Amino acid sequence: MLAAGIFLRRVGAEKTGTASGIVQVGFTVGLFVNAVMFGALADMTGSYTSGWVAVAAAFAIA
Repeated sequence: MLAAGIFLRRVGAEKTGTASGIVQVGFTVGLFVNAVMFGALADMTGSYTSGWVAVAAAFAIA
């Protein structure tokens, strides 16, 4: 609901669906890329610790 209201105000009613779709694609790509990177870090180091540190760093930056 909140996102739809923001899209409506920012891009107008005629482009709300497109804006919502673009955001959804960004989330989906981010989930895929982050899962692959997390797995690669775990494989390289033999531990999940480095992956979780990277996740924590990403949250801290955001």
